Amino acid sequence: MAKISNAGSIFLGNSAIPQEKIAFFTSLFQSQSGDNYCVFQLASTKNAADARLGLCVARRGSFRWDRLPTVLAPPWNGHPGSLCIGTLAESKPGQLTLYATWYDRSDPARPLFDPDTEGILHSLLLATDSTDDGQHWGPWRKISTGPLTGCALTGPSLRWPDGSTAMPLESFKHYDEPDEKFHAAWVHLIDKGAMPNAKTLHQIAGDPTGNISYWDQRLTPLESPGEYLALFWTHDRPGQQDLDVHFQIGNAREPDLSSPQSTGISGQIAAPLALSPTHFLALVVDRNGPDPSIVLHQSTDRGESWDATKPLIIYRHREEAQVTQGAENIDYAGYWEDMGKWSFGHPALLAVDQNTVLAAYYAGTPEHMGIHYANIEF
Repeated sequence: MAKISNAGSIFLGNSAIPQEKIAFFTSLFQSQSGDNYCVFQLASTKNAADARLGLCVARRGSFRWDRLPTVLAPPWNGHPGSLCIGTLAESKPGQLTLYATWYDRSDPARPLFDPDTEGILHSLLLATDSTDDGQHWGPWRKISTGPLTGCALTGPSLRWPDGSTAMPLESFKHYDEPDEKFHAAWVHLIDKGAMPNAKTLHQIAGDPTGNISYWDQRLTPLESPGEYLALFWTHDRPGQQDLDVHFQIGNAREPDLSSPQSTGISGQIAAPLALSPTHFLALVVDRNGPDPSIVLHQSTDRGESWDATKPLIIYRHREEAQVTQGAENIDYAGYWEDMGKWSFGHPALLAVDQNTVLAAYYAGTPEHMGIHYANIEF
């Protein structure tokens, strides 16, 4: 039976520094040496033009989180930018690679989402390397997304025993694109020692009609190289509502674009973790229940069914933000506006050892949000 053995904060935010009042977009990573890293966005408000990345590390065997130097957004082709989602990978022992979503902030007053075109700020995927455990970072380089536009990373990287890695992302369209484009979920599948490029991009989900969106996918590796479990925040545009969290078991080396299936779990963003080939975890944000919370669900039959054991509530929240949308009759533009107001979410899971799983998420008030954790024993 799962139980919380320890809980605390990774980063509490810093009210004395305006650009560090809000911490969110949580990502976890464990290096081959056993150090645990947390990457998150830091900004004066959610998705602000001054957003940069914060990093903290807990050395092997420790639950004390130490702050690493903040990573600032570089200008690109003369344009100022901000950094959104960050995720770490390790190309070889001792060399960390930080992947990040970069947004063009030439007009700092532009919001992330344009309600008229339904596009997002012009974006790039960038990468930089560190050989001293995140104390210093080298030059940034651009990661190809081929013909895709409106791209953003969606969660932690994956690593398989053969040394291959994957980086999940999604595509929308850019702010000023007049053409109709629909959301899709992708991965960059990167063989050991290779660099991501247009040929390493593989689509894993997407509705060609645009009726169903498989947002914010989170993936976890399974036993075979390229094999993964994915969880999706699933939105029904014509129905004006979120559907239950959907899941997919696939292989990025042989994508078949089979439609994700319902887990029967109510919620939005969901982080998966495979404890064994058949035992899966799902850490889910549920905003619309009577008790807004982050909940750990389990499947012991490879996703065929969930919650034979009682779900474990990791965190309960009282939302103070002035949101306008509920569970039904969702106005699409209003929903995007609410996303910039919510004050908890973005769960992440990491296996610390054979018996302990680390859960992390952001939470707070509209004026001050931090990154928090819970250690879960099995």
